Amino acid sequence: MEFFLLVLLLTLVSFSMAVLCYGLTLRFFNGSKLARYILTPLLVVGWDFLVVIQEQTLRWVLGLLPIAVVGILFLYARKKYAEDPEPLELARKQNGFTMDRKMRRYQKKNQKKSKK
Repeated sequence: MEFFLLVLLLTLVSFSMAVLCYGLTLRFFNGSKLARYILTPLLVVGWDFLVVIQEQTLRWVLGLLPIAVVGILFLYARKKYAEDPEPLELARKQNGFTMDRKMRRYQKKNQKKSKK
């Protein structure tokens, strides 16, 4: 039973470390494929090695640490992006196109038409 729990812990740790490393390399290395392909496996295997060589109590602490960080990041993202915008609405916000800007353009067009 203890071996099964250790394998389960290492599986969850590997997944959470991969998510963290992939996100951090995207953030700090601007999407460099070389950094993603080298750093992510190195950090995942390194953290798994640290978990395996520790004694029983510290093993669980080190194992649950990245899992907790991924959980906290998930809850933070869920709270921050609580309302899901429409894809077109999100694209408009990223391009600086808002409804106020659209209304101003519409009013300018109507003013030009009414002056003619």
